[in-house]
Amino acid sequence: MKNCFVGSLVTVLVLGSSVGCQDEAAERAAKSEGVTGTISVPLVTTGESGATYRLREGFFEIYNYMTGDYQEVYSEDYLEDETIDIVVEQGDYEIYLYPDYWLDMKAPEDEDEEYTPVDATLVSENPAWVFVSPDAVSAVNFVFRLGDGPQGLLTIGIVVQEEGACEDDYEPNDNLWSPTEVSLETPIEATTCAYDNDYYVFESPVPAGELFGIEVKFSNEISDIDAKLYDSSYNLVSEGYSDSDNEILGTVSDGGSYILKVYPFDQTENRYSVGLTSFEQSNCCNTSPLPGCSDGEIEACVCDSDSWCCEVDFDDLCVEIAVWECGLECSLTADNEQVAL
Repeated sequence: MKNCFVGSLVTVLVLGSSVGCQDEAAERAAKSEGVTGTISVPLVTTGESGATYRLREGFFEIYNYMTGDYQEVYSEDYLEDETIDIVVEQGDYEIYLYPDYWLDMKAPEDEDEEYTPVDATLVSENPAWVFVSPDAVSAVNFVFRLGDGPQGLLTIGIVVQEEGACEDDYEPNDNLWSPTEVSLETPIEATTCAYDNDYYVFESPVPAGELFGIEVKFSNEISDIDAKLYDSSYNLVSEGYSDSDNEILGTVSDGGSYILKVYPFDQTENRYSVGLTSFEQSNCCNTSPLPGCSDGEIEACVCDSDSWCCEVDFDDLCVEIAVWECGLECSLTADNEQVAL
């Protein structure tokens, strides 16, 4: 979702290459040796109002998780450039922005004037994460809330939202470390926007050892929304990323608190609601936010192929594995439910 703040927002995009949840870091490190991609850090952009924004005193640490190597780059060494382009070996990277940065702005009518500082607070996750691979680029967002200055929508690199855009009652909640506290007994009604992740923290609605489910409702015709559920130790316990209406997540409660992340897949504004729901374990022919499925033999075959299916949830890919690799035959009932033959 997009940052929904009372005030303006600025987003600095760190561009690297495509994303992935990868295992076997040592093996990947060996395979990636000598294969490079580019991390590009935009520093300057111009808004629809014509105002120009620039990141200053930006000190970045770029850490390679696979090798343990890191390098540091400084925006002041690139004052004549609009981006910092760093060629690195493919792999997982953490990009940390040290806190001594600031933003300045030059209004459109002041072409010959100096930049002037503007108040801005970093509100997105820091460090940012990216997987760099050859010939592919993905974006990681550093999001700032502006205190003043011209308002409007800026292009790639820095984004400023008009005041009131994408507002709801739960903002600011764009950071994993400072989610908005809620109770899922009362449904959430909120808004997604580009470059905005919404985070909510809540106490388990059921005792330890019992199942609970969460449904994020939205119209996929407007835009796609995805969601992730974390436990209090920030471990991912469930995820919803279908390309249809609504996402359902669930887990067996540990009795503690949980964090829900709701975010836009295609960076388009949309409304959504969040509430509790019920669900069952997959019958191996349908999906479920629970890991595993009811046929032990098929489950073992599927999870041997993809451990995700027994550790996080039984998604569409798990069903495909069950059918195409494990020989499961499914049929559609009169109620449009997939069941095993």
